[in-house]
Amino acid sequence: MDVDLNFWKYKDEVYLDDNQVYVTACCEGDEVDGLEQLPITDIMNKLKTEFSSWTFVAPDTFDGGARGS
Repeated sequence: MDVDLNFWKYKDEVYLDDNQVYVTACCEGDEVDGLEQLPITDIMNKLKTEFSSWTFVAPDTFDGGARGS
């Protein structure tokens, strides 16, 4: 079993349909006007710190053994 977590942040005073943003940005991989650029490198570095006992096996995958990945 796996879970994909998808995050985005709207720019100030931008209101869009969350489902349409998900479909466009996450499923289709297209850019959506009105979204902020997230600090992905910083976020991934924090995840690496928090899950330092897990094996980092790919750019977006951690393997925690019996605990999951």
